Amino acid sequence: MVMMVRQSSARTARKLKWYEALGVETVSRASGASKIQDALAYLSVLKRGKMLAVTPDLLAGPEQGVEVSIFGRRARVFGGAFALANLVGAPMIRVSGQWYGESSVVLTFERAPRIDVGDRDAAIRVAAQEWCRWFEGRLRASPENWLFWLDKRWSHFLRTTPTTSVAK
Repeated sequence: MVMMVRQSSARTARKLKWYEALGVETVSRASGASKIQDALAYLSVLKRGKMLAVTPDLLAGPEQGVEVSIFGRRARVFGGAFALANLVGAPMIRVSGQWYGESSVVLTFERAPRIDVGDRDAAIRVAAQEWCRWFEGRLRASPENWLFWLDKRWSHFLRTTPTTSVAK
């Protein structure tokens, strides 16, 4: 497995040290890099038969990403992982963890259903929404297992974004 690491100033060095200590291979997504450069780096990982780990639980800005519904709210998440899987036909593997004590975690890997809707953009939207449904279900079942509750973007989103009404 190869971890995709987004470069985020001071935290990037800490992340890379952590991955190195774990013996995990990484591929970096440099801020300002072209989408083509990124795609080539990711495709080389997949071409070597490895799994590329990308966390899709990062909120995107108003003009970025794919619109989804999560926690009864409208949000935007980055769609790159879904677009890449759609482009190359790679399976999406969902990973969740269950913490036991302070230092043990059991990871579960499961294959997401394949999305066949024809239109590329529609497939990405459907895959992103399906992932959000799965992700929200995991969080509701075991909220203590998510590491991003204190992330500034998520805490702001959950405090300030109004819930949407659900049509019945």
